[in-house]
Amino acid sequence: MRFLPRPSLVGGAALALLTLLPTRAQQPPIEIEQLYIDRKHADIAAPESIVRDLRSSNEDLRQKALAVVGVPEVLRRKLTYENPTSMPVLATVKPEQIELRYAALGSGDLQQAILAIQVGDNGYVAIATPKANGWELVAQSGCWCKYDMTRFLDELVEIVQAPEPGRFELVLRASGGGSGLSSQNEAHFRLFRGDMKPVISFQSRYANANLHGSGTPPAPVFEIERRWFHTGYEGRGTLVEGKAILKFDSCPPIELSTFEGSVRDLESRHLGVLSCRPYQWNAKAFQYEPAGPSSPCSASQK
Repeated sequence: MRFLPRPSLVGGAALALLTLLPTRAQQPPIEIEQLYIDRKHADIAAPESIVRDLRSSNEDLRQKALAVVGVPEVLRRKLTYENPTSMPVLATVKPEQIELRYAALGSGDLQQAILAIQVGDNGYVAIATPKANGWELVAQSGCWCKYDMTRFLDELVEIVQAPEPGRFELVLRASGGGSGLSSQNEAHFRLFRGDMKPVISFQSRYANANLHGSGTPPAPVFEIERRWFHTGYEGRGTLVEGKAILKFDSCPPIELSTFEGSVRDLESRHLGVLSCRPYQWNAKAFQYEPAGPSSPCSASQK
């Protein structure tokens, strides 16, 4: 489920921290199923000061910092109770988790800032790059992460090795579903010519509890799929895929309160034979490209 509103991710409350005038030509947003990336450019304060404001007791400072990270204005406040007998008041939210990391996402040594936060069931990520007189926002992303609550920020954002030594890829994930269905999409991003570019994307998880197999009467079955990508030497990469269709009486019950953990456990024990598809890094196009068909994985590929 896409969560960031398209027209504007940053409202007028952020003027003290964010100049809304574009700093360069704006690229169109990227939408990959539930994953939505707004490649909006704007001048912002230093990432460390934004983190400080996110943790501040001053509601105005938190409002502005939340806007920079991409929290929609309608979700920056919520009703709270000062005590059980008081009337509710509208207060600025405080992130449950905050993570700030630095890594070189482009082809050079310059390190970008990746700031991720959790606000309830929602996760937000802002990516910024240093410039001569400060910092420039280059992208924002967000998700309704209800299906990834047990490992919230670890599922939302990850930084992995890129083909070049000392360079990295930003991995973003977003999930969605309902009524027995859930899926997760994953995309790897690099900074290319000043904008965040997806270099590979795929459906990383899928679960369907609404199917029926053969027999009389047809027995319900549980379908799961899992995919992950890892890089190798000399720009090579591998997309690993596993699938399974399980009878409900052949696996542990799926507890709705721990749905994510139950599915992860089933993936680990029942995916069976894995297939691997080779990829090769194309430095000119700045992306991974298929380098052959899928085939059963060897032990070293998994």
